[in-house]
Amino acid sequence: MFGIVLCIVGLLLFYLTGSRSTPRQLAYLLGAIGHISLFAGPTTRLPLTRRGLILTYVGAVVGLVAIVWFTTFYPSNWTGLEGNPAVTLYIVGLGLMAVGTVVSPLLTGRKEVYAEAIRTGQRRK
Repeated sequence: MFGIVLCIVGLLLFYLTGSRSTPRQLAYLLGAIGHISLFAGPTTRLPLTRRGLILTYVGAVVGLVAIVWFTTFYPSNWTGLEGNPAVTLYIVGLGLMAVGTVVSPLLTGRKEVYAEAIRTGQRRK
């Protein structure tokens, strides 16, 4: 819920403020933090492996570092449409979070279910 509210407030601020302004910077920050919390928040409730959770949280930290880095050069030193390393780092953080929450369970799920079935079956004997 927190992430959704941040994203909505960020979008509203984005559309209501002028480009390359401090309020626009706040809009970017709220939207980016909201997006990260939308990814990371539900993972605490998912039955993920330890590796999946760690990868998700590392991705969140990478994304937050990118947000802090972004604030150091926007709006005064923004270079324009060619992109920026902080934005790329933010995308890398989101990618790590996606791998941790989606890809990691797909790759490790069957092996762990099998191991759990064997372990549970051994206890019943």
